[in-house]
Amino acid sequence: MPIILYGVLVSFLIFLLGGAGTIAYGWRQYLPRGKFYTLNLPLTSDPSTIIKQSIHVYCEGPYNISLPIIFIEVGGGGHSTSDVYGLMNYFSTQYQRRVCAYDYPATGWTRLDIPLNDNILLTNLPLYILDAIASDEPGPYIFIGTMDDGPSRIYTIALEKPEKVISLVPLQYSAGEFINLMNYHKWTPQETAPVTSATLAGRRDLGDVIRFLAVQWGFMPLFVGGSGSDTYIPANLEPEKNFLNLYHEGQWDMQVRILESQVLDPINTVLVPTNWESNRSLNKNIPVLALGNSPTNLNEACEEAEYPLDSDDCLYYQYSILQDQEYMYNMTIMSDNSVYINCNNTEVINNAPVCNGDWLGSGSTIYYVGDLVMKYFGNITI
Repeated sequence: MPIILYGVLVSFLIFLLGGAGTIAYGWRQYLPRGKFYTLNLPLTSDPSTIIKQSIHVYCEGPYNISLPIIFIEVGGGGHSTSDVYGLMNYFSTQYQRRVCAYDYPATGWTRLDIPLNDNILLTNLPLYILDAIASDEPGPYIFIGTMDDGPSRIYTIALEKPEKVISLVPLQYSAGEFINLMNYHKWTPQETAPVTSATLAGRRDLGDVIRFLAVQWGFMPLFVGGSGSDTYIPANLEPEKNFLNLYHEGQWDMQVRILESQVLDPINTVLVPTNWESNRSLNKNIPVLALGNSPTNLNEACEEAEYPLDSDDCLYYQYSILQDQEYMYNMTIMSDNSVYINCNNTEVINNAPVCNGDWLGSGSTIYYVGDLVMKYFGNITI
């Protein structure tokens, strides 16, 4: 065998073993923190078919039968409990409150058991989780909707199970990316579909590269960075978060499969209005604390994004920002005792952080969110 070919084969095996070793080490090193619950889910495509889905739910903090539990909804974009360890820890230690979150299917310690082409994953999953944990964590709850469609999910909970809801806290609720694009250009869903499919296909292809090359060969730190970014809270748990969210194959398998279903049928996936967009019937007795984190100076926003002020990219970006702010504000006008609070554009004012698009990215914003939730809803008893 030529020496060069031999060297290539040996290098291939070393990298492959390195990737497998990283994954195996992670599963042994980072053990489940919570409890597993089995959900009996009827498929949306065929309600007579029941699929069992195991869900990992983690709760911390002292029980108090007089106080509502804080439930953090992590959204459906590949996030898990490890994304919100900092916020959970702040509630449980600073305020001695019981707080829960869960690992979305194929993230953290939750495996994917149900077909990804069934849209129960997109809307109804939290409803079944609340039923499953009722004997251990009965609620009612203060719901915090965090990443991706987390705010839409807690809104769905309030529509379907209002008796479980003390209050809602949506964080930076954004209008759907491609619905915004469609509305901005005044396109029909059919006109928007080709652009949507082409954009999502690029993301799917990148996901394929990541799951087949970076994950299996141990190259993930080169794609997404290693630990020590100095923004994740608590810092000592960042390696665990990186593994559970980024470094194992299940997460990327799920992302690619979701993207593939969206590429093939964008009209019935990403271009479908959410409950928030189609159903404005929130119970007036459910207060909402809407926390926005989008720029308030639109021209500065374009300059920071390096869009010329007279360009269509800038105009569309500004339109999207205004839509996000309108979404957040409108969530507070349906019920009593609700309030909308936005970040500030260039400086910290009254402890409100500078806009950076992320409420959970650093200690200062995590603590700000926790303090606001307790200011408005911390004295509510049950």
